Amino acid sequence: MIAQWSYVLKKAFKRHVWSLTPRHVAAIASQDPFSMTSMYSVVALLGVIGTVYSIITPLALIPSSLGLFGLLIAIKPALRRFKSSPTDTDGEIFLSVINQLFVGLYIMQLCLAGIFISVESKTAKFACKIQAILTLVLFLGTCCFQFILVRSTKRHLLTVFLPSNGGEEEAQGQTAQDQ
Repeated sequence: MIAQWSYVLKKAFKRHVWSLTPRHVAAIASQDPFSMTSMYSVVALLGVIGTVYSIITPLALIPSSLGLFGLLIAIKPALRRFKSSPTDTDGEIFLSVINQLFVGLYIMQLCLAGIFISVESKTAKFACKIQAILTLVLFLGTCCFQFILVRSTKRHLLTVFLPSNGGEEEAQGQTAQDQ
């Protein structure tokens, strides 16, 4: 992650400071605003790890919550852009991606609980009792949330996150009739 940010900052600094030819200015102005979409998974993973890590240090919840909120703001326009692309699958893959996300969360939470359970100190055999219990409660909460999410939305999960308006479909129908 740090290596990627250093590359991005170096490119931005190089473009804006060292070379300001008209060609470079035009390239910057016509740059795709969603070129950082490959970073969404990295930022989301770090946000989720920060949220789970907030069991150990509760103050870590503030920056990780801000990061996940920023990711939510950044991902909404990208979802609309990808939904209207010609390679759109109409959300067929979305359900499996959500299920894979939950499997990753389960593995991460169980590994974290295992770390807490295996910690021993000189005075107590089971030193991180509270953290392990909180992690297991978070694991059960994640299971309940996935069950409720899948049960309430069933096959329409994508329309819950990204409702489509009928204006685009009507415009496409009118252009087909005109031809």
